[in-house]
Amino acid sequence: MSVDKFAQIDDRMHDVDPGAIHIMQMVLGSKSPRFQMTFLKSLFTTHFQEESAKPIHLHLLTDKATQFILDGIIQSWRVDKLRTTFYAAEPIQSKITWMLSHHSATKVATMKMYLPEILNSTVPKVLLLDTDTVFLDDVVKLWDHFENFDKYQFLGMALEQAPMYFNFKKIRGRRVDHGYNAGIMLWDLRKLTQQKWESIWKPTFHRAFKISPYFGAAEQTLLNAVIVDNPAIFYPIPCTWNVQMFELGTPKLCKSTWNSPAGKDIPQPQLLHADKWNKLEHEFKLSGPNGESMYLIKYLKFVLSDADITTRYINIRSLFHMRNGYEFRKKLPSMKAFDIRNVMAKLHPGGRVLTPNTLCRTKLSEFEVWCGINDEFSFTIEHRIHPLYISGEYKKITQDESGVTLAIGAGFAQFSKIEEIAKQWNGPISLAIEATDLEAHKLLSKVENSHILRRRKNIFYHIVFQHPVSTSHLYILCNLLKIDLK
Repeated sequence: MSVDKFAQIDDRMHDVDPGAIHIMQMVLGSKSPRFQMTFLKSLFTTHFQEESAKPIHLHLLTDKATQFILDGIIQSWRVDKLRTTFYAAEPIQSKITWMLSHHSATKVATMKMYLPEILNSTVPKVLLLDTDTVFLDDVVKLWDHFENFDKYQFLGMALEQAPMYFNFKKIRGRRVDHGYNAGIMLWDLRKLTQQKWESIWKPTFHRAFKISPYFGAAEQTLLNAVIVDNPAIFYPIPCTWNVQMFELGTPKLCKSTWNSPAGKDIPQPQLLHADKWNKLEHEFKLSGPNGESMYLIKYLKFVLSDADITTRYINIRSLFHMRNGYEFRKKLPSMKAFDIRNVMAKLHPGGRVLTPNTLCRTKLSEFEVWCGINDEFSFTIEHRIHPLYISGEYKKITQDESGVTLAIGAGFAQFSKIEEIAKQWNGPISLAIEATDLEAHKLLSKVENSHILRRRKNIFYHIVFQHPVSTSHLYILCNLLKIDLK
């Protein structure tokens, strides 16, 4: 392709949200939203310091079940200047069978190759970020790198700090040892349609496939081959925007204050990327070598001077875990309170949520407790929630099944009672647990360490985050989160 064609502008481009910082993420499964919660807390902490901060527009590629989880998290959070658009992953998943790789994230990561098609000429510029990332600096500084792109560049990536085992020299006569990491990318989509993008990467893919049909780092290997083949399209991001923790990586390749003596030209790390096989999700640490609280040290300048990068990451991630998510409601948003009926209507358009009066009219003894109650039955809630915080079979939330689901509301301190109930009830359990942000993280280890609960795939754990307002909605919520499973 002629270099001049790289500069051609998409004449169909229509910016749906000018003025916002656009962030694209692929979030699938019940585990990814937990990492995204930490990502969002780090984003909000470092960006929404000033009233004048730019809005954030999240573009989330999800399957139907994961969208239910994210819908509950984001709508109930009610953060000002945060907008969300969802995209269906299923049509894109059907297109990626051509990618052969043993990489654990292949099925999700390869969908990045269809970014122009997914966003469909509605977003001129976008940051494509993995969910296992944590901000240490304001995202606007990363966004501002778009201003440095020349007329040909449309793809920005930072140095990969681990070797890439692919013979890129056969693509175009130069050796590449490390390449660039695809966990954090800048895409200038004004210069790109899916058709144009495929005319760039597909010829390179066919040549690379002849060199080796298996791509060790999946889409990252392919993107590096495309960069080698078309260097004009590429903009190098400073490596401090992608400080990696991969087990085989060499952190010293990215010079920063974490691995070099402090100096005038030594930069601070700005974004961490937990691109490890084992992300150590259950690990938690908030104290330094002398026992001081990391939480008391301001502006994230709390990392241990002698710690390795993984220890630093665990400390930083723990700090964000511990933050009360309600702190980001700096003023009452104009949006309406979260209404569970809206989510249920999306999941099950033909279904309906039963009210106390409806249950009472059945004249079944189980529902007598509802009869004669004059209190208004509310479907709205001021609490933040995290549906399916832990779930072995999260996709069941979208399925209509016969049978009975036991719905329970409990406090975090009542964990032992949950185990007792699980012994007596072998059927599905929908469990809404009222907890702080820190207790929600502790729940992961509690379930994993319980020989009773860890084997159960039909227990669905939901978090209702503690809030100073009345907790009277807790019982109602736990009955609604999984009502269509019974």
